Amino acid sequence: SVEDVRGVRCVAVVAVCGLGCHGVRSFLTFLVYQTRTTCASEKCESLKDYVALAEQYARDVVAGTIPAAKWTRLACERSIKDAKRKKWRYAFDAAAANRVCDILEKFRHIKGEWANRKETLQLEPWQCWITCQVFGWKNAKGLRRYRTAYIEVPRKNAKSTFSSALGLYMLTADGEQGAEVYSAAKSRKQALIVFEGAQE
Repeated sequence: SVEDVRGVRCVAVVAVCGLGCHGVRSFLTFLVYQTRTTCASEKCESLKDYVALAEQYARDVVAGTIPAAKWTRLACERSIKDAKRKKWRYAFDAAAANRVCDILEKFRHIKGEWANRKETLQLEPWQCWITCQVFGWKNAKGLRRYRTAYIEVPRKNAKSTFSSALGLYMLTADGEQGAEVYSAAKSRKQALIVFEGAQE
């Protein structure tokens, strides 16, 4: 029943987000996941090492194995250097980074053949790297190092799907009371792509 999976919270989120009937099932599944794991306390031990995938991606970009633009390569070089720093004001929380990636992969595809097979998202190495960088680095107070992330990738790389999943995570599982997430774009129609993806 709804009460078994924190129904009050689910109803509140549905009302705030404008989630339709299609989104309720996904949210119930997500809330069941939260209640059955210790991930809410950021002590979740993921079966998949997303941090290792992210680190390998950075090494491959720097080595030229994966083609990348200048700024991507420089960002990967910085992440490798940062990981080797000692006595720095920031520390990398691998458990927190893995937790976010693990939750993102609990959301289902909503379009195409993957949706027909009811498959869940599978993060690409570059998505793991971005997610781990943004959510993994923290200061001594537990506050994140990065407050703004600029992501630019070509068409047909699941930007909207990735953004929808990140938005839902930030809205429901990031530990912020009264969290608000907005989708903005040049036009309302374009902004709705991410919003409707979250609804589904």
